[in-house]
Order: sequence, then C-alpha cells, then structure tokens
Amino acid sequence: MEQKGSKMGWTFGGLGGLLWMLLLAGVMLAKGNSVAAIDAFCFFIVGILYIILFPPWKYPHVPFRRIYVGLLVIIIVAAVVMLYFWYPGEFDSMSNLRTLFMLFPLFLPIFIFGKKTWSDIHRK
Repeated sequence: MEQKGSKMGWTFGGLGGLLWMLLLAGVMLAKGNSVAAIDAFCFFIVGILYIILFPPWKYPHVPFRRIYVGLLVIIIVAAVVMLYFWYPGEFDSMSNLRTLFMLFPLFLPIFIFGKKTWSDIHRK
C-alpha cells in the first residue's frame, strides 16, 4: 500500500507542478499570442511524457535526484521561456529574472532524498 501512495505522489505531484503551463497556454491564447500558447502546451506535454516514461519505480536503483533533475529542467526552461513571452521587451531586466528565485522550493526534493533510490525506500 505504501508504494501506491508513492506512485500517486510522483504522478500527481508532477502533474500539479506542470499544470501552470497548461493554464498559461490558455491565458496566452486569450491574449492572442499563439506562439507562446503552443510553446507552453508543448512544455506541458513534454513534462507529462517525462512523468510517464521516467517514474522512479521503473528505475529502482537510480537515485531520485537524477530522475527528478530531468523534470526540473523542463519546468525551469518553461519558466524562462514563458517569462520571455510575458515580458517581451524587458526580459533582460534583472527585476524580471529575480522571479526565477521563486522556483527554489522545486529543488528541495533533491536535497531531501539525495542519493536514496526507490529500492532503498521500498524494501520488501
């Protein structure tokens, strides 16, 4: 039963972390910026594919941080691209780039789990 909760945590936690991209795609489409909407939707799809293709239970001996970094890269690249579209003329301004520091909590699982693997946590 404990594995089911962990699997749901990975799946729905990842989906929750990516949901903003889908919502932002709708906002960008409503603003008339179809390129940004398509980009946000594509990032969302790539993130979903990553969650499906690289769950930690399929790679039980790979440290969580190595698996989680891929999802983080997708989220951070999407955030930078969306900031570029949201502030088209002023992206080089440091005040807008400081917004990226709000993404720091995304790194906490890397520090919490560290070198632990799926098989370390779910020993039978």
